[in-house]
Amino acid sequence: MALGAVGVAMVIAIITITGQIARGQDALAAEIAGVDVPHMVKVDNPAALPDTAFFKGDGGEVTLADFRGRVVLLNFWATWCAPCIEEMPALDRLAAAVKGDDRIAVVVVNEDRNGAKVAPEWLAKQGLTALDVYVDDKQALARGMGLRGMPTTYLIGRDGTKLAYKEGVAAWDSPDFIAALKALAAAP
Repeated sequence: MALGAVGVAMVIAIITITGQIARGQDALAAEIAGVDVPHMVKVDNPAALPDTAFFKGDGGEVTLADFRGRVVLLNFWATWCAPCIEEMPALDRLAAAVKGDDRIAVVVVNEDRNGAKVAPEWLAKQGLTALDVYVDDKQALARGMGLRGMPTTYLIGRDGTKLAYKEGVAAWDSPDFIAALKALAAAP
């Protein structure tokens, strides 16, 4: 049975789109508060996030409420996750680019068992120095967020609501994304 020209075109389009998404090169852009945010899918009904505790690398307890008043890029990762490892340098460069801007927080939450030991060692070995260490080694925050896989990244508004998300790798240090993040932080 022949597919025909339309069928062949659809198969090629599906393969192309699937490959782009798998490599994190999708053309997604969520329009949030008048700002086009590259890589992300807008949440239709922004909702409050769970107030589940996770931990700083030094063992201190934190919740997402501790970041209220700031635009937060929240990323879930693990040292055994190849796509996570691929995007960590971009997240480190993003964190360096916004360091000192109290309106923005880049929060990368490690999901490894024994993450308080594993994550800082791994980041140091890779030379990734701009990221603060956060761990969720019992996956309580990940479960509360409904995490389906890693890496997954959420954009959280100053009011603590989930605005957008990305499942998979993205170029978080791209000039367009950094500009969008800063524009969101400056928005009224």
